[in-house]
Amino acid sequence: MAGKGETKGRILDAAELLFAEHGFKETSLRTITSKAGVNLASVNYHYGDKKTLVRAVLSRYLEEFMPALKAELEVLLTRDDFSMEDVFRCVKAPLIGLNEYRHKGATIFMSLIGRGYTDVQGHLRWFILTRHEDVLH
Repeated sequence: MAGKGETKGRILDAAELLFAEHGFKETSLRTITSKAGVNLASVNYHYGDKKTLVRAVLSRYLEEFMPALKAELEVLLTRDDFSMEDVFRCVKAPLIGLNEYRHKGATIFMSLIGRGYTDVQGHLRWFILTRHEDVLH
């Protein structure tokens, strides 16, 4: 029998890949449970609802990415003069670093972020902005 942590991880892993590939709206909880090999009650127990699961999937990456991005930007801010191109360069190392965190992490993260902004996931934009406001400003 799988432990709680293992079940929770399988749900996140399955949801992550399905959300990245098919989008948040197009991925049903039943599809996630089927891929994860768990029942719907497990998703409800661990996450409560799909919105919370979406946030948990994205949080995996944001908790790795945002502190690294913040560190890069803080170094940049010590310079007297910098361009927007320099700001974009600060994103590169933290983004590529996601590949060490998870297999194909940068690609999956960018897909999730893109889907979050195109799938009319207003709650997701709000979630990112409020949790990482200091870095984004």
